[in-house]
Amino acid sequence: MDFGKQFKTKNDHNKKTMNVEKGYGHAQFFPCHLDIWVFLYLWLLEYPYWHYVKPFPMVKREEFGFKFSAFSALKEVPEPLQSLALKAKEAVKSSYSPYSHFAVGAAVLLANGEVVMGSNQENGAYPSGLCAERVALFYAGAAFPGIAVKAIAIAAQYEGKPTDEPVSPCGGCRQVMMETRRMGGAPIQLLMVGEEKIVLVEDVAFLLPLAFSNIDDALKGI
Repeated sequence: MDFGKQFKTKNDHNKKTMNVEKGYGHAQFFPCHLDIWVFLYLWLLEYPYWHYVKPFPMVKREEFGFKFSAFSALKEVPEPLQSLALKAKEAVKSSYSPYSHFAVGAAVLLANGEVVMGSNQENGAYPSGLCAERVALFYAGAAFPGIAVKAIAIAAQYEGKPTDEPVSPCGGCRQVMMETRRMGGAPIQLLMVGEEKIVLVEDVAFLLPLAFSNIDDALKGI
């Protein structure tokens, strides 16, 4: 046996192993995989990687806003809204509000010219009370079924003194206004009366975007 040749072969193998571990042997392995690298390169040119990356979903953002009219005195308000505001002030007197001491009156103008008034009615079991706007609207619906509402005026007093700033309807009243608007098929003006400022909104729909609809309306979109 040629021990010198055996030692030389083993020594060469160790050097090759060391070279590979140190990174010197990459060049001798690259040519055998060259066809794979070329294939990958050409494939990426033909089908870029971003074709396979799912894009982030685009969020559509929408904004909502509306304009309203503001008056500093009741005499500036056009008719018939000025007269309707006086009716709302008159309705405050019939309020039953011994718990909150916050009296509210509402006057509703119907398409046939009739004016219906209502005031807030409280109860010792607080949820059992009802706001002035709903009292007036429900009364109008019961007394004049099928007649559209054209305008609503609201006025308020706290502990017997008229409020300086106008009072806006609560969420429940806004929902009832939207239902009334839907039944009438036409915009409803809303006049909010204060002693120092009066606000006129041309359509109650502006006060409740994305209003709740009944189940029949909701199913139409399915």
